[in-house]
Amino acid sequence: MKGLFIVFEGPNGVGKTTVMESVCAAIEHRLIPVVRTKEPTTSDLGNFIRKHQDVYTTEVLACLVTANRYEHLDRIVRPSIDKGRVIVSDRYFPSSLVYQMMDGLDFSFIKSLNDRILIPDLTIFLTADEKILSARLKQRIQLTRFEKDQKKEVQRYEDAQSYIEKMGWNTLSLNSGEQNVHELTDAIVNAIVAIYKATPRNV
Repeated sequence: MKGLFIVFEGPNGVGKTTVMESVCAAIEHRLIPVVRTKEPTTSDLGNFIRKHQDVYTTEVLACLVTANRYEHLDRIVRPSIDKGRVIVSDRYFPSSLVYQMMDGLDFSFIKSLNDRILIPDLTIFLTADEKILSARLKQRIQLTRFEKDQKKEVQRYEDAQSYIEKMGWNTLSLNSGEQNVHELTDAIVNAIVAIYKATPRNV
């Protein structure tokens, strides 16, 4: 059995959590097994990164994040795919391109760390106007250093999408400021189901 690896990307405040929950529920309703995950993960290393992401920067943080990514692939993603499940991840390699480049690192360094990662079957980019993102983030109690410059974050995500499309990744871009959750869910689920049906179940 072979499953799918689906990734959700987008700037903070874009609504990934809400849309992901809706998409996962819709896929499960079709009796397709789903595993939801995220980066950094909930492992000891992932929790360490979340706790110290404002302490460690540049090369140190980039290496920690990448190590957690390989751990994620080995322990969660690949085993789930082998069992025929659709694994849906909140953030992946494009987020490294965004936040590590915001930290001052160049693309070649980040890419070299990630040369052996698994390419997702579909990477979904959620976008929204900066004013919408800013308004949503104001509702949060505390912001990380990466959440304080929406303009740069949005631009980096546009750059990241352009990079991975040139690398041949399959992407889908949707505007969460122009479409409601139901519309976004329908578009995403239709794309995922189409890929799932086209993927051989025996490997």
